[in-house]
Amino acid sequence: MIRNWATDTGIIPYSTYAPTNVDQHFAIRECDDLLYLLNGTGLEVVDISDPLRPSLLRTAATNPKPYTLDIEGDYAFVVAVATEFEVFSIANPTIPTLVGALAGSWPASDLEVVGNRAYLVGSGSSSSARMVILDVSNPVSPVVLSDTLFPETNGFKGIALSGEIAYLATNSSSVQVIDVSDATAPVSTAVWPATAPVTDILISGEYAYCSGSGGMFVFDLTNGTEVLNLSTLSWFYDSIARIGRHIYLGGFERTTDLEMS
Repeated sequence: MIRNWATDTGIIPYSTYAPTNVDQHFAIRECDDLLYLLNGTGLEVVDISDPLRPSLLRTAATNPKPYTLDIEGDYAFVVAVATEFEVFSIANPTIPTLVGALAGSWPASDLEVVGNRAYLVGSGSSSSARMVILDVSNPVSPVVLSDTLFPETNGFKGIALSGEIAYLATNSSSVQVIDVSDATAPVSTAVWPATAPVTDILISGEYAYCSGSGGMFVFDLTNGTEVLNLSTLSWFYDSIARIGRHIYLGGFERTTDLEMS
C-alpha cells in the first residue's frame, strides 16, 4: 500500500505543534513519549504522551542555526552549522542542560550517534565529502578521532550504520560504503550506483532503504545491488523513517506511507 498524506482524504492529522518563535523545524527525534526538535535557535522538548495535545516542556538555547541532532542514552547531540558540536543532558527532559561542546566548522548534513561514537557527515570542498568521527565516551569533553575527506562531488547527505560499516547517501546518485572499524582511519570500500540522487538512508535487516529524487530505492547489503526502485512515486523526498511494517518518506508538501509486505 502506498499512501500519500498530501492527498489521501482518509488521513486525519491528530494534532499540529508549531515551533516557538520560528517557522521551521530542522530535525526531529522521538524517545519515550518525547519529541526533541531543533528550531532556528534552540532545542525543544515536547511531551507527546497525549498525541492530541502535544505540549512544550522546555527550550534550551543552542548556537545559531542548529541543524541536526541525535539521541543516545541520556544525551542529545546537536550540530550547529559551521559553529559547534553540542551535548545536552536530557536525564531530566524538563531541564535539558548543555554539558559539553566542541567548537569548529563541522559537517552538518546528518549525524548518527552509536555508543561512544558520533558520526558527522556533510560536504568537504567542491569535490569532496566529509566525515568526522568523535569520541563521546565523556560527553563533557568530545574528542575528534578522525576528520576525513572522500571523493564525492556533492557531499554526503545522510548516514546509517550497521555494525562497523557506514552507509552514506549522496546527491551523486550513489551510496558510498565506508568501513569505520578503525575510527581513526575510516576507509571507503565501495560505491553503489543508484537510479537517482539519494538524500537519506536507513538500514533494516539485510537492506538499505533510501529516499531520493523521484521516490525510494532499496539495496541488498550483501551484494550492493539495487533490488527495488520506486521512482514511480515521482516526488523529491529528503527523509526516510521506518516504524514496524511502514516506511515513511518525507518531502516538500508531501509524506508518503509505504506498507511493506
